[in-house]
Amino acid sequence: RTYLNALHLKLAAQSAFNKMKTTSFPILLHRFMYKVRNGVNIESKDLAGSVVATFVFLRFICIAITNPKLYGLWKKQPNEKTLKFIVLSSKVIQNTAFGVEFSAEHDMKEVNDFIRVNTEPMSRWVEKISTMEHME
Repeated sequence: RTYLNALHLKLAAQSAFNKMKTTSFPILLHRFMYKVRNGVNIESKDLAGSVVATFVFLRFICIAITNPKLYGLWKKQPNEKTLKFIVLSSKVIQNTAFGVEFSAEHDMKEVNDFIRVNTEPMSRWVEKISTMEHME
C-alpha cells in the first residue's frame, strides 16, 4: 500500500512539474523573479536560486495546488481524502524544488528517489523563470 501511495504521489508530482515546464510563465512575474535573483546575486550567487524557488513555490505554486478551488483550478472544493493527497503532492514538489529529501516522515521516504532525480531539472526551471536569456 505504501508503495502504491508513493507511486501515485510521484506520478502526480511529475505531472505537475511537466505542466510547469511546458506552461508559459507570466512575463511580469518573470521580470520580478529576475529582479529578485539579481538582488540576491549581489549578496550571494549560491543563495539566488534558493530565494527564487522559495518565493515561487511557497507563494504561488504550492498554495495554488493546496487550494485548487480558490485559485480556479477546480470548480468545487475537493473531498478530505483528495485534499490530503494534493497536500502531500505539494510537499513532494516543494521538497524537490528545495532539494530536500524526506527524513522524519517515514512514509514519505518512498518518494526520495523522485526528489533526487528531479532536483536538478527543477533548479534549471527556476533559473529559466528568473533569468533574462529565457524571458519570453
